[in-house]
Amino acid sequence: MYLNYIIPLSISCLAIFVSFNTDVKTFDGIPKLLAPCIGIIGLIWFFNVIPWLFQVGCLLLLLSLSKTYLPNN
Repeated sequence: MYLNYIIPLSISCLAIFVSFNTDVKTFDGIPKLLAPCIGIIGLIWFFNVIPWLFQVGCLLLLLSLSKTYLPNN
């Protein structure tokens, strides 16, 4: 895997880790507010640098998961 793919993916994973492990009641809770924004930007960056075949695969995976987990109305 190229370094261009690893950097945004690791930024997103680190932002998710910080978001789940930060207490929001203290002054240190500020990273909990910023981490999801940084994680979303990292995922968008990751999605833009991966080849189009993987992009299509990710979209098909998301579509199949939405049919599996969403209840029928």
